[in-house]
Formats: sequence, C-alpha cells, structure tokens
Amino acid sequence: MLMLQVHYNSYLLDLPIWSIQAGSKIALIQGPIIDPNTLQIMAFYVKYENKLMILSSRDIREITRDGVAIDHEELLAGLADLPKLQPLAELNWSPLDFAVVTRSGQLLGKVVDFTIASPDLHLYQLAVQPPKKLFRRPSKESFLINRSQIIEYDDQKFIVRDSTDLELVDKIDFSKFHNPFRSTLMDKSPAKELS
Repeated sequence: MLMLQVHYNSYLLDLPIWSIQAGSKIALIQGPIIDPNTLQIMAFYVKYENKLMILSSRDIREITRDGVAIDHEELLAGLADLPKLQPLAELNWSPLDFAVVTRSGQLLGKVVDFTIASPDLHLYQLAVQPPKKLFRRPSKESFLINRSQIIEYDDQKFIVRDSTDLELVDKIDFSKFHNPFRSTLMDKSPAKELS
C-alpha cells in the first residue's frame, strides 16, 4: 500500500534530482507543467548541465525531502522530443495568484502556493493568503484548502464551498515529516554539487 506524501510546490523548486544508476545528483527541479483539466503535474522543467530539460512525472521513482529519485539521466528529454506535452507547456498554467472565493462570493484570498500529493502528483491543497481585512483569519499568513472543497475554477479564480461548510487548515510544514523506517538513495549517497 502506497502512503500519501504531500509536498509544497515552492519546496520542490531547486530540489535535486538523483540518478539511481549514477548514485548522484544530476539535475535540479525548476517548475511543474500542470494539466489544468485534471490539476495533475504531468512533468517538470529541470536544469541539467545548464540546459532546460523535461522530466516526465511517470519517470519519477520517489520524491522525498532530500530530492527526486529517477532511474537514470537518459529519462530527461527536450520539449521538442515530447510532442504530447508541448501544448501544456505552451499553456504554462499555474494556480498561483488565482483568487479564491466562496460560492456566495466571499473573497478568501489568493493562491500563494499549493501542495501536490504523490505518487500521482495531483494538486492536493491550495495555500491561500487572506486579504489583510479578512475578519475570519486576521492573524494567519496563509491557510490550506483541500481540493475536495473546490467546486469549480476558471482562468482567474477557484470557487470553493461557502464559509459555513469550508474547512480551513493552518499551513503545515510537511518537510518535517520523515519516515524513520525508510532508507533511500538520497540518505546514503555523498553530496555532489551541481553546476
């Protein structure tokens, strides 16, 4: 049984990619390519030898707080080599800065980050920064809204359940969660700096 792992998009940026074959860091995550119809990350832009390459999500073995594990560097490809991915890459869709409003029209804030859940890499939660005058959460910098509470969305906003039905969660630091019974390549391999 696979355990759900949750990661902030902002935490994944510049996270190293590890090659199991080479036993070392080979690249850095630069950003996701998201399918707006499914809210799923289909691939990542990665920095490899000072070039921008693509890593398909299906080629990821594991994501941990220490990095992303893949089998070997040959899985990295240029966008021209992935014609099915090109329309999504050109769309360049991201939920960042979208407004978040309730069904009745109350502005809850804007999306400042989001979490993804592995292994399927769907958008899992929206990290929302409330407006300064929002009475409901005046002392919080941001809070999380689960994707199950999203009713619909368009190119500018997410519409979520009304505030009486809405469950808001304080932002969680997922990077502190660690499975002490699991030992990975990233835990064992000596660090190798990337240029």
